[in-house]
Amino acid sequence: MSACEAVETQPENEVYVCSRNRMSSQEHIMQIERDIFTKASLTTAKRFREMNSLRKNDNGNIRKYNICCSSTVHFADYSLGLRLHFTLIKQLILIFFVIAGVSVLPLYLNYNGNYYLPSQVQSEMDFFTIGNQGSRPGEEKDSSEIEDNYLMIYISDTCCAGFFILMILIFFIVGNVKIINSLKNTHKISNFSVEIQGLPSKKVTEDEVKKHFSQFGKVAEVFLSRKFGSMLYIHTQRAELQEQIFLLESLDKMNKRDPKNNKKLEKLIKKKTKFDEVISKSDTSISYESLDIKNAYIVFNKQSDRRNCLNAYNRKNCCGCSLQKKEHRFRGKFKLSAFPAKEPSDIIWENIEVSSCSRFLRTCLSIILTFFILLASMGMIYYVKTSQSDLPTQQECLPYNEDTINIQDYPKDSTATFCYCQNLSTDSLISESTDKCSTYIGELSHAWGMKFLSSFGIILMNYFVKIIMRKLSSFERPKSQTDIQRKIFKKIFILIFINTAILTFLVNLNFPQLSEYIFHGKYKDFEKEWFLKVGSLILILMIISMGSPHLIYLGIAYPLGWCCRKNCYKSKKSQYELNMMFLGPEFDIASRTAQILSVVFTCYFYSGGIPLLNCTCFIYLVIIFMTDKFLVLRHYKKPPYYTHEIYVTALFLLPWAVIFHCLVALFMFGNTEIFYIDTEENEKIRRFFGDIFGRRIEKPAGIVFFALILAGLLLVITLGFIQLICEIIITKILNKKVKDVKFTSVRREIRRTGLGTYDIRSNPNYAMIVMSMLNSDEDSKRFIDEAQENSNSEKD
Repeated sequence: MSACEAVETQPENEVYVCSRNRMSSQEHIMQIERDIFTKASLTTAKRFREMNSLRKNDNGNIRKYNICCSSTVHFADYSLGLRLHFTLIKQLILIFFVIAGVSVLPLYLNYNGNYYLPSQVQSEMDFFTIGNQGSRPGEEKDSSEIEDNYLMIYISDTCCAGFFILMILIFFIVGNVKIINSLKNTHKISNFSVEIQGLPSKKVTEDEVKKHFSQFGKVAEVFLSRKFGSMLYIHTQRAELQEQIFLLESLDKMNKRDPKNNKKLEKLIKKKTKFDEVISKSDTSISYESLDIKNAYIVFNKQSDRRNCLNAYNRKNCCGCSLQKKEHRFRGKFKLSAFPAKEPSDIIWENIEVSSCSRFLRTCLSIILTFFILLASMGMIYYVKTSQSDLPTQQECLPYNEDTINIQDYPKDSTATFCYCQNLSTDSLISESTDKCSTYIGELSHAWGMKFLSSFGIILMNYFVKIIMRKLSSFERPKSQTDIQRKIFKKIFILIFINTAILTFLVNLNFPQLSEYIFHGKYKDFEKEWFLKVGSLILILMIISMGSPHLIYLGIAYPLGWCCRKNCYKSKKSQYELNMMFLGPEFDIASRTAQILSVVFTCYFYSGGIPLLNCTCFIYLVIIFMTDKFLVLRHYKKPPYYTHEIYVTALFLLPWAVIFHCLVALFMFGNTEIFYIDTEENEKIRRFFGDIFGRRIEKPAGIVFFALILAGLLLVITLGFIQLICEIIITKILNKKVKDVKFTSVRREIRRTGLGTYDIRSNPNYAMIVMSMLNSDEDSKRFIDEAQENSNSEKD
């Protein structure tokens, strides 16, 4: 994520301040102060919104993009990751358009299965599952018809899975081509830089390091990163509090409010006081040069020199041990390690010094907290299961045959009465509602209502999961903003998928070997009744997900923001407050992509037996593409620069959707209660895979699904090789493009779009924080001189 983010006011008057347009922290605060004490101007606020939203520059005229006709290709001008986000959705739309079209055949065959009675189902959608296939107890059905339906349904499903695998491979290649074409026209300081570890912590100068690495070529810059300990983190947190306090005090002064009555301000001052106490106990009489060295960043003038440096320090012998010549060792004795450097704006400097042990402990604590979140979700799903436990299963109804018992001998709330009512048609059930079946109808309505309420509860839980996972990802103290986004994406995706798809299945699973402790649900397999009780819950969840949360933003947040800008602007007295009203919220690609992928995985996970989920997923993708495009162009503020990392990670995960689908479908189609297919037993298969798994693989569908599972695993390996090849191609293209390009010639261009140095004292997010920690006139003079030099170069 770029460091250039706008100031925004969050709910509960929480003010977040980040540097914009690469101005220094002090300049940024001064700009905010001017806005606070400037009389509100509607024209200025509108211009501020236009400058901080996605707009088209047409010969100097700022115009809005056309929502229907504008291509998402233009989004790459603002953020490559934003363009790839919409590319991913379009690719998934194409895949599920074909899969949903093919699913029409299974939907038709399932609906005409005639196994479920109208009184058994809670909605018409239950007839579209494979649970509606087969013959009812005591009824005879043509076995050839069952085999024909089995053949057509599993062939259509396996064809879709094979198509999915093929399209993932094609889209992965196409996506990498787009990334390569985008990177052709981009210069970054990291393309010329290496990170060096292993230098002595004391008595090392930049000139000495520069002379050592000059053996590989001309060195444009050397920056020695210092060890601040925990003080940089403490000062960073204090600076954020100080800026929030300053803004709140200025707003109170502007609006003539008493700061003593501002509880938010009082709370922030107390937090700042605690940081001040910690800082006062530390040694403040330090200079930057006296701090221990952590590592070094070497910026070469040519990329070929950078590549030679990395090759020299990454040489290994046949045993994997590092081979390092004496001339490559610092001062002839210190072995060094060289790594490709990250972008300076991507580095979170206060997290670099966090030890591996500390980061590991933080990750463990994060996992423990995540586990408790899953337990809370499991409790909610378990409550839904118990709310339906009063309704008897088909197995429990077998002893109560209508021909052998007199229903008048049983009370209304007995199992026999419930079984009797369950087998009635809808018209008969309504006529019996005032007599024997009134209690049954009440229980059925309660179970149906709880299913909808629990679906909304799980969706709400998923919303809080996003917030908690963002906090936990930052708590783990990763080294870069890219790592944070990647962690957020993976955590949210995995947790929502488990919460929605896996826990719902596990809570209702009955595993005899462990039923005394866990897994004491009703269903040992994907039985016909499983599709009525559990399958319908999952389908309802996915239908609700079609509108959550994007349609809420479209139907509530966007109209509310538009209404406030039209009618409530007069209530804002300062230009700052009015600008914040006109500034849109941030579009979080990591959370949104994770949500999309969790819906795709959940729908395709169970779509072998519930093909209606394929249609649901297709409609969901179309809706989210249109709403996201509309909101990005009309509601959200201009996004920071996202890289291609999330897009590539999402494509790497997609083969597992096919693998999981085939594994679940193998069990569904292998259940003899649904499709009784007579096949010869294969002792070798059952001996190798076990009885439970083996008797399903030996069926025709099982063989094909198992082959597709192997194909999916092969695809995972293949994507890794393709990614490696693409990285080599990118390197060659960039080397060819910049063969004669020198860092000194493109540094000015780099500074216009990002940071042109690794010096933390020239980083607008850290400059004033670092200087406040040091008491060195020499450091202060150097910082001022470099800041002035950078400012002059940008003006030129």
